[in-house]
Amino acid sequence: MDNSVRPDQGWGVPMRRRKIECRAGFGRLDSPQVPLAPRPDPLLVPSPSVPWGSLTPHLQMAQHKAPTQVSIAPLAEKSSFEQFISRYWMPAAAIAIAIGAGIIFSEVTKEKEKAIVAEHWDALRSRVDLLQVGRADLPASSELKALADELEATPAGPWARALEVQSAIEADEFTEAEAAIGQLSGGFVDHPITSRPFEFGDEDNESSDTLPAHLQKIAKAQAAWSAEHERLFGPPELADDAPRVQLNTSYGPIIIGLYPEHAPEHVANFIKLCNKGFYDGTKFHRVVREQLIQGGDPNSKEGETSSWGSGGPGYTIPQELTELWHFRGMLAAARSPLEVQSSGSQFYITSQAQHQYDKQYTVFGRVLEGMEIVDTLASEVGEGSDRPENPAVIDSAQVL
Repeated sequence: MDNSVRPDQGWGVPMRRRKIECRAGFGRLDSPQVPLAPRPDPLLVPSPSVPWGSLTPHLQMAQHKAPTQVSIAPLAEKSSFEQFISRYWMPAAAIAIAIGAGIIFSEVTKEKEKAIVAEHWDALRSRVDLLQVGRADLPASSELKALADELEATPAGPWARALEVQSAIEADEFTEAEAAIGQLSGGFVDHPITSRPFEFGDEDNESSDTLPAHLQKIAKAQAAWSAEHERLFGPPELADDAPRVQLNTSYGPIIIGLYPEHAPEHVANFIKLCNKGFYDGTKFHRVVREQLIQGGDPNSKEGETSSWGSGGPGYTIPQELTELWHFRGMLAAARSPLEVQSSGSQFYITSQAQHQYDKQYTVFGRVLEGMEIVDTLASEVGEGSDRPENPAVIDSAQVL
């Protein structure tokens, strides 16, 4: 067979199967011979003197230039600065990262601390309008004490304690005020509120004191003045042998102490009616919401509600206007608006101070126990009405 390649057959060889011997020891493989692509291999250059028919056995290698000798120039020696950078760049980067992390941590911590401080001041402002201190009533000293204990270790703590002192002084709770002043002075020794002097008073009476010292002076002065004018701030203490009466109501017992030295006729009449059972079955027929409760009318036992408030034992008592005032929890004799004298049996108990009645009605006793029952009864009436829907009943009244 003619194995020569004609020009019209391209650069490949005829398609046929032949044996390809693998000399690596893997045996023989039969493989179809694939025609070469119709483009010349740059490494196989046909010689002009070789005919096309005998191209395959007479391939010539392409001519290459002789290799050129290559010389490698030595590297320039590094400068001291480059050597320093090369040696210490990793530790320096680590230090820079640590410093950056520290700055970020510090800023985050500061922001958290600011948020916590703001939260503490918000807790104080939610209970007290700081802009109205001195011009409006403060919360009860017990409430401010609980708040001051809660904020003890915060920037708002000393101010909460100072407000507790002021609230206690305003309520004439001088023992509580002294205790709070001690906590303020001892618990915040280095705080400006306790260590820095402030100017108090006006130009004619100016003094320089720390806030705790100033509050202590006010508490002592007010306590002394209150002791001299005791009856302006609360009822006088009862005598050891003062008579007492227990009203057993449908809501619970109310114990009342009497002042025979101030209103002897009213006290004697009240004790007489209690011993006779006059009040048994009567009701607290009239309630002025959160001000007072009124009872003692025999018409409230069975009579029509329209008649409640107009009954009595058939007589009146001359008024005994003394230095007893209408503080919270006081017992006083009722009277008709058209009468000058007191009702023979009707009475009222104040749930809050009612000083508008001072020197107009006779006060002759005070509640010793059961004030919470009075508060409950004083709230069980609708707005705009003084007639309770389910009035409390006095089951019995007994002299103790």
